[in-house]
Amino acid sequence: MGLRSGWRRFSDDSTDPGGPKPAWYAYQAAGTDREDEVFEPYKSIIGITDWSKIMHSISP
Repeated sequence: MGLRSGWRRFSDDSTDPGGPKPAWYAYQAAGTDREDEVFEPYKSIIGITDWSKIMHSISP
């Protein structure tokens, strides 16, 4: 059966066969004007109040 990861639900999903998973919507919103709105609920899931808590700058 495997890990069953990916952007879409599997065909045997009881609620939405082949439908998009929540991560699909987050990926779709990344880099757009909807990013803050869509990403907001995930801060509490990972236990942070601000994205700067987990963001690291990378020097070229």
